Amino acid sequence: METKIIDNFIEDKELLTVLQNELLHISPHFFQEKMKKGYIYSTDLPMNEIVNRYLFYKFCKHITQNVELIRFHINVQHQGMFGDFHNDPGDVTGILMLKGSGSFEFKDGKEIGFVSNRLIIFDAKKVHRGHPPVGNDPRITLAIKVKFKND
Repeated sequence: METKIIDNFIEDKELLTVLQNELLHISPHFFQEKMKKGYIYSTDLPMNEIVNRYLFYKFCKHITQNVELIRFHINVQHQGMFGDFHNDPGDVTGILMLKGSGSFEFKDGKEIGFVSNRLIIFDAKKVHRGHPPVGNDPRITLAIKVKFKND
C-alpha cells in the first residue's frame, strides 16, 4: 500500500478544536505504551460515541478495501517521551495529528512533519515511530488500526 497524506482531514474547524481540547483535557490518559526509554500515554476510545464513529467512517473512505477495526486510540507524548520504531497489528494504520509538534518517521528514513489535522495512512507492517514534541505543548495523535475483511 502506498502511503497517503490527507491534510485538513476534519473540515469543521470547531469540531477539530473540540476534539483537541477534549482529548487533551477531558479524556483520561494512561501511562501504558511501553517504550525502550520509558512510556507514553495512551487510551482506547469507545466506538459507541458518534464522533468516533464519524472519524472512523471518514478514514474508511480513503481505503479501497472493506476493513474491520482492530484498535482506535490516542497517544499523548510530552517532551522527552521518545517513541520506538515498531509496526502495528493488522493491515492499515491511520495516524491523525491533532495537536502539538514532533514529526512522524518511517524506519526507511522518510519523515513527515507534524501538521495539525493531517492524516497519514500507511501499511501497518511499515516500521515507524512518532517523535516527541518540541517545547512544552504535548503531541496528541489519534491512531486507527484496521485489518482487511475476507469477503
